[in-house]
Amino acid sequence: MLAVLLPMPLFAQLGVLFSDDFNGATVDPAKWRVSDIPFETGATDIEPIVGGGSVNFYGFATANYWGGVSLASVPTFSVVPGEALVFTMERWLHMGNATASRSGVWVTNPDRSTYLLFADNWGESGWTYNLLTGDTLVDKPTGSGINLPPLDGFPFDDGQFHEIKVMANGQSVRMFVDEVYGGAAPYPFSDDIVFEFGAYARALIDGEFGPDEVDVTFGPAKVERIGVVQFEKTSLAQKVGGVARQVEITVSPTLLASQPISVNVISDNPGVAKAVGADGSGVLTIQFAQGGTNTQTIAIEASGLGTATLTLETAADLEIWNSLTVVVPAEPGVQMTDDFEDGTLDPAIWVPVTRGFEETGAAELTTEETGGTLRFSGTATGSYWGGRSVSTVDSYSASPYNSLAFEIDRVSVEFTGTAARTGVYIRNADYSQYVFFSQNIGENGWQYNVNPGSPTGGGNNIAGLDPLDGSTGTHKLRLVADGQTVGLYFDGALAATVPFPVMDGIFFEVGTYLRAEGDTGTGVFDNALIETEVPCINVSNTVVERSIDDLGIETVQVTVPEMFIIGDDQTLVITSDNPAVAAPVGGTDGVLNLTFDANGPLTLPVEIELKAIGTANFTITNTQGVCGPPPIVAAVSYTPDVLLTDDFEDGVLDPALWVESGAGFEFSLYPDAGGTFSVAEANGVLTIAGALETNYWGGRSIVTVDTYNASLTSPLAIEVDRVSQAGTGSGHRTAVWVTNADRTNYVFFAYNPVEGTYWQYNYRVNGEGPSSGTGTGSGVRVEAFTGGTFDDGGNHRMRMVANGQTVKLFLDGVFGIELPFPFGNDLKFEIGCYARMIPDTVDGVFDNVLITGIAGTVQPVDVLVDIAKVGGDIVLTWTATPDVAYQVQSSPDLVTWTDIAGGAVIAEGDTVTWTDPSAPEAVKFYRVIELP
Repeated sequence: MLAVLLPMPLFAQLGVLFSDDFNGATVDPAKWRVSDIPFETGATDIEPIVGGGSVNFYGFATANYWGGVSLASVPTFSVVPGEALVFTMERWLHMGNATASRSGVWVTNPDRSTYLLFADNWGESGWTYNLLTGDTLVDKPTGSGINLPPLDGFPFDDGQFHEIKVMANGQSVRMFVDEVYGGAAPYPFSDDIVFEFGAYARALIDGEFGPDEVDVTFGPAKVERIGVVQFEKTSLAQKVGGVARQVEITVSPTLLASQPISVNVISDNPGVAKAVGADGSGVLTIQFAQGGTNTQTIAIEASGLGTATLTLETAADLEIWNSLTVVVPAEPGVQMTDDFEDGTLDPAIWVPVTRGFEETGAAELTTEETGGTLRFSGTATGSYWGGRSVSTVDSYSASPYNSLAFEIDRVSVEFTGTAARTGVYIRNADYSQYVFFSQNIGENGWQYNVNPGSPTGGGNNIAGLDPLDGSTGTHKLRLVADGQTVGLYFDGALAATVPFPVMDGIFFEVGTYLRAEGDTGTGVFDNALIETEVPCINVSNTVVERSIDDLGIETVQVTVPEMFIIGDDQTLVITSDNPAVAAPVGGTDGVLNLTFDANGPLTLPVEIELKAIGTANFTITNTQGVCGPPPIVAAVSYTPDVLLTDDFEDGVLDPALWVESGAGFEFSLYPDAGGTFSVAEANGVLTIAGALETNYWGGRSIVTVDTYNASLTSPLAIEVDRVSQAGTGSGHRTAVWVTNADRTNYVFFAYNPVEGTYWQYNYRVNGEGPSSGTGTGSGVRVEAFTGGTFDDGGNHRMRMVANGQTVKLFLDGVFGIELPFPFGNDLKFEIGCYARMIPDTVDGVFDNVLITGIAGTVQPVDVLVDIAKVGGDIVLTWTATPDVAYQVQSSPDLVTWTDIAGGAVIAEGDTVTWTDPSAPEAVKFYRVIELP
């Protein structure tokens, strides 16, 4: 009989489960396996050397980026509720040279398909973590990682001796350095847990730097299992007088088997919230009987507005895992408005402030209400950045359950001299925490400063607002805080999201500041507003699609804000406007009532059955006034036709299919970018290669001769094999585009390995990129295409699907991301290669192009359409042919026509009546087209 030694989980005891003092001469194969799996895609020549009570990792990067070596535990571990695994590692020394290197520990599984990497990222951002759980809302699998502010600076960043500790309880991982708590991250895995430790070097070459050198020494390691006492969650919301909210408390089942356990639940603010049954001081004692269940449920009641923290206390040998924050928010609505029409600053709302933006500055500015505005005007009397402002008298609260918004019009700014700032603070009482959103005109334009981090100076530039850096006119500034972050909105669009972990005692401040002595300036503001808002109802996807050949059921997850249910059970009404095409499963006549329990989950599934060609809008309404998502659009499309295929076997590029283009990737910025690029069809593949001679991002592409149309019922798709990619220098890309003829609108799907975004996208809508600045530049990495073999530079099948509303990106059959792209007419595809700067080169190979969609150009139906306005609705009526499909389209200008979601209709008789309940202002014209 053949015996095979497999890793086995260690469980069913508290205390030390595994340890190694590294006093041997080699790696113990019963305890560790050597892993050269890189953090990203790179490689190194590191070999771990054991001896003298330590393990040394020394070597150089041999390929970009973030190669390295680790020791991974051979045994795997498991954990049950009420207990935690603790991995402790001594990191004795970390030295690096060139760009960056890492030393740290992993909580992962045997194939590293999920992980948390907690590391000292020398040369970049210090102590950080990277996370891969499958939840895109929290994951950060690659890149510089998520910073842990408590571990910033000296002594943590000195590269010397530090004890690293991670604690995993099957729900989250807590991270410590020298017993200082850095933070926690979700990690919902309790079986087959593997611990690793290792070292990583960033780059073989990055410009003039490289290769990275790393020298890391670790000392003894151990894994323990400990008992804990924990709340099932760390926060909840409650209303005064609302139904009591329930929360579970869990203790170690192993310890409970041998002794009873008493736990105190203590509120630090019982006038706001406490456990039901607590005494006058806010303390509730619960008893866990020896050998009994290790989980008990308590209820939380509220008696006042504000925030209370409930903590756990026990004499048993248990780690206190977490605490529970209870938020009792005010009812949503407007908290303050001021139109500055009184001629005198309202002392009940505002208090004047003489504090400058920087301490050394001085200025003489007047603060006055005049002409229905708030005006600051004067001269700087000292450098730098003196000024005047007004602050709210009252303070406010924000939380994930009720966001806090401040809005004001920055009407104008005028200045002479070096520079002037006009902007808005969100801050705590003593300015130890703030975000200042401002226009620094004369220097770097629209920006923000953060304390702690960048409290003064030039701050953080907002790239998406660069074209408006010199604008001196009216702009609406809006700051929205949720207790953890603040969103900075500019003229209604999100410009940046910034950390601001403040829930109570929040003030807003508006002011004008002048940079240097002798500068003069005037800043004018108007229409201040403060309001609290409940987050909107969300859905997992706003479009569900199937073809007529693949009818069936799609599931959409519907999530309500906690404030929606804390008073009582609540119901959403989900209605299909075209149940013949698609209807909610379990509903009646296209209407489903979806009920959320006051102590139940915030997310429930809704099944949508797609039945026939056409589109249907699913609206979500409620009687509580909570804002809902846009309608869910369900679409059933026709069977696609093959519109183009090319296997590049002819030896000559087919002029009936393709035309060459020398427009570079950043043609709008650098129209002259180019070089010696060639397009060659040979050996059954298409090769685009060359060297750059004029910066930046020049290259070559092939463009479809034909143009194509796309809609929800007629999606348009391109697939192509990106066979290989090579290049030299600072950057090279292989890419596929969906675009219009002049590239004012496009989605650009590319592989960009040298700049570190790998599989990435850029997109542009109506001539502009989104506020994040992704119309050009290095692009946004598609996290779903991270790791494994995606980043090997080899053969991968790229796919893009446009439906007139969005574009979806796929790689090797894996869905990556869906991007807004509201264009359905006269689309083209491009396939190209690009090099960044002189003398970079690129060599890309492609094969097997397939374009599918609906053949032919759909023409308007030659019928008379009657249009009438009934109340607020637009009603269209036309003569039809039974069983023929029609699509209603709208246009703002009679030039650009767009399918209206829900406007696909199959005629049941000789007359069709269709209603557009939304009737947006931008819609000026309607037409009806007959679908093929």
